[in-house]
Amino acid sequence: MKKNLIYILLFGFLIGFGACKKSELQTYKDISRIYFYRQYGGINFDSSTYSFAVRPDSVTRDTMWLPMRIMGIASNTERTAKIDVVADSSTAIAPDDYELLPVKVAANSYTTLLGIVVHRSSNVQKKEVRIRLAIGTNTDFSPGVANAYPGGQTAGGTASYLVKINNTVTKPGNWDDWLVYFFGDYSEVKYRFVIQVTGQADFPDTLPIGIFSVYQSMCQEALDQYMQDNGPLIDENGKEVSFY
Repeated sequence: MKKNLIYILLFGFLIGFGACKKSELQTYKDISRIYFYRQYGGINFDSSTYSFAVRPDSVTRDTMWLPMRIMGIASNTERTAKIDVVADSSTAIAPDDYELLPVKVAANSYTTLLGIVVHRSSNVQKKEVRIRLAIGTNTDFSPGVANAYPGGQTAGGTASYLVKINNTVTKPGNWDDWLVYFFGDYSEVKYRFVIQVTGQADFPDTLPIGIFSVYQSMCQEALDQYMQDNGPLIDENGKEVSFY
């Protein structure tokens, strides 16, 4: 009787072990995906603009970097993502206006950057050009999050992204809801003055608030000096520039 009980228990163990092995073999593994990362609290959710107008004339080319993230488990080998240009939604011409750099995801990494080399071409000098980017499919990745908008403390993602290149001063996307508290109402003359004084053309609201207070003080001091030397600084709307 005891021997029969031992056989029954041993048989049950083998059946259970076999089921576990079978379960392990049938574990589902999703395909790897990648997407453009949308940071919560950021200003460039759907597009980014590069303006040569706020750079010195000596700058004829530069590189933009767009953050990307993978979905799934990191690989122990380097992988490459495929980035397509949507022709019917793009006006920029490669390689005259821009070049896309290879997108490589390092081993054991969940993040990477897409580099876009932008050129101050004759085409860009005349008008704003656009590049509509879309994540393609290759042996390493398929498109990830199609359209997840960030909100609260939650980041988002998208499989499509718009890049704009121009040689004109473009109002920052976060001026009316953030920069206005430090620099006042927007004007092109004021914005150029801010860039000249601070040496900065981009003011993301993810920077520490103290930095914006410093920039405000720098601009007001520079404006006070300008007014002593030249009188009031008048913008394109006929209004006197002020940072109060």
